Amino acid sequence: MEQVGWVTSKWDSQENERDKRVYSITKTGRAFLKGAVASLQQTDELIHHLFRGYQKVYPEGSAT
Repeated sequence: MEQVGWVTSKWDSQENERDKRVYSITKTGRAFLKGAVASLQQTDELIHHLFRGYQKVYPEGSAT
């Protein structure tokens, strides 16, 4: 994600604690995330539409 510019990172060092890497999302990362969420919402809606149609054809829940 860092290589494509979606996040940046830096090392945080504190005395008597382990070093840790801290990540921050970039503007590009937020734009990508917004598009990805919109795509997932559309996919979710399509799957639910499919299931509603299936349940109308097979109200008992089986395709026999």
